[in-house]
Amino acid sequence: MSNERGICKDGQESFESKIQQRFFDTGLLKLSGNKTEKMQGDELGMHDYNKPIANPLVVLREEFDDWAVLFDPDSGNAFGLNPVSVFIWKRLDGRNRLEDILKELRESAEEVPEEAKDHLKEFIGDLVKQGLAGYAIKT
Repeated sequence: MSNERGICKDGQESFESKIQQRFFDTGLLKLSGNKTEKMQGDELGMHDYNKPIANPLVVLREEFDDWAVLFDPDSGNAFGLNPVSVFIWKRLDGRNRLEDILKELRESAEEVPEEAKDHLKEFIGDLVKQGLAGYAIKT
């Protein structure tokens, strides 16, 4: 059991606290009093909008048929992902640029449409709006 600061009774940092710290390090969460909040708008000015990163608090559950469900424990919402979306989700690590993801998708799949880059941007934008992803901090 952990306290408000994420420290367990044995003095070790809790798993949840470590995950939140990783997300703080990406600049996608901020502390507001005793609560954590997702950063928005101008607060994201130092981010590299070409390197998306998945929210590490979101759970990906893969199904037997290559589809998956994303579960956001903060909101209780769940989102279904088709196999291409799962492929993309797994590459949202803050290091891959959109172009890298698109190139790997074109190499791995057949008949990727010309407008795939627009679809990729839209999909990642939807993830960001839902708080499921964000962007890496510029270095």
